[in-house]
Amino acid sequence: MARDAGVTPWAVIPHFQRFWNRAFDGGGLYLEKRGPKEAHFEVHRAAQADCVYWRAALSGLGMGLIELFAYKAYMQETTKKRVPGFATFRIQWA
Repeated sequence: MARDAGVTPWAVIPHFQRFWNRAFDGGGLYLEKRGPKEAHFEVHRAAQADCVYWRAALSGLGMGLIELFAYKAYMQETTKKRVPGFATFRIQWA
């Protein structure tokens, strides 16, 4: 219903830090708008970011949240250099 009413993912993306604070103990997020349907997402100081399985699960969670407000969502890990407790992602939607 939300997507049919014209609500975009930008309505929920600014609240990702609040979701993070409730779900995890420590660490944080950085979100940056890269285009009308694209965002850059970074996880900082989070020990669980070192786990491949956790990063894949986070991508699935992010896509699920975005798809509440868009027809299709894509979330891809873009981490170039492995740094403990750090991961980057690109979120896009249609």
